[in-house]
Amino acid sequence: MRVLLAEDHDVLRQVFALVLKRNGFEVREVSNGREALDSLVDFHPDVVLTDIMMPEIDGIEFIHRLRAMPGGAEMPVVIMTAAATHEARSDADRVGAVDVLVKPFDSQTLLDRMSNLGH
Repeated sequence: MRVLLAEDHDVLRQVFALVLKRNGFEVREVSNGREALDSLVDFHPDVVLTDIMMPEIDGIEFIHRLRAMPGGAEMPVVIMTAAATHEARSDADRVGAVDVLVKPFDSQTLLDRMSNLGH
């Protein structure tokens, strides 16, 4: 399974990527929504994991733009957020995210959620 991982916190991004790679996922790492959009040109993920709060283009705006692209409406997106608020879950529902991971979460939680997407 190909995963586009958009997370601006370097250490978290590296840890998430390492966990996924060690479990058979092909991962493209980016640090903001603009890089995530640019990556879609040559990397065609099966799922996108994106943080909400990122510089340049945040996760919600990235998802809006993804949804407007050919094939983007069907792309499974999992939102990662430190804000376990009703507003964050409402935003996730509004943009059609398939899941929300509230940080901090452990590697087993990440793998379990990815397994639910078909890995």
